[in-house]
Amino acid sequence: MIAALQCEYRKFFSTRMWWVLSLCAAGYIAFLTAIMALAFHFAGDPQTSLPIATTKWTHVLYSMAPSNGYVFPALIGAMAITQEYRHKTLTPTFLVEPRRHVVLIAKLISAVPMGLAMSAICMASAILPTALIFGLGGEPTGLGTADTWGVIVRMLLALALWAVLGVGFGTLLHNQVLMIVLLLVLTQLIEPVAQAVAIVVANAGDPAWWKDLIQDVLMYFPGAASNAISGTSFYDMMGMDFTPSALPWGAAIGVLAGWGILFGALGYLFTFRRDVS
Repeated sequence: MIAALQCEYRKFFSTRMWWVLSLCAAGYIAFLTAIMALAFHFAGDPQTSLPIATTKWTHVLYSMAPSNGYVFPALIGAMAITQEYRHKTLTPTFLVEPRRHVVLIAKLISAVPMGLAMSAICMASAILPTALIFGLGGEPTGLGTADTWGVIVRMLLALALWAVLGVGFGTLLHNQVLMIVLLLVLTQLIEPVAQAVAIVVANAGDPAWWKDLIQDVLMYFPGAASNAISGTSFYDMMGMDFTPSALPWGAAIGVLAGWGILFGALGYLFTFRRDVS
């Protein structure tokens, strides 16, 4: 297993993928966060239009990393599988380590530190512009409180778990182009739109049974579980009393990791054991 892990790390750092994705993640998250921080600074509290007076909204801005940037660690994990199919290096991998379950487990385990590295880049890209803009404007950054750092650590963990989910998703769907397209559509369009629509519908009138049903279903989605681990998300800016992130953060860790393990198990059963050329 140690040899398999070392092999995974060598393959990861031998390509341009890690630093290209890192630059994309840093630029994307820093841009989004800076825009929102400037809006908060000049417009004030988005729910009351009063000046920012608490660290609540700094947590929301810091959550731009796990709420909007989780696709990057997911891609890191997924490409650990799909690049082997694309560049046809899976055959020599299996010749060196013929136990395919060992190869898959090594990829899942190695995804955690690689995901943490990407998580640190994403979080820094959200924290730095927020702290700079709020600090210069005299608003609280929250970086001097233990509560804020607890939230940041949970956000790092949530992002890292997306790398595990990415490995599972890549195992199940090993065509790299199709995987990237579907992963982007699912994470950046379908689930965010579903969550936003569900929040609006659940807050239209008071259909308690319908609200409970939506929440019971959506809180087990990967994105909602990620938000539950973080403890906040940009959905808080909608100012509504419903959020599909009702799981305790400890349980949400199990849900998000479970999605990765489920995808990996299904991929192992239906695609990973097939002959490769």
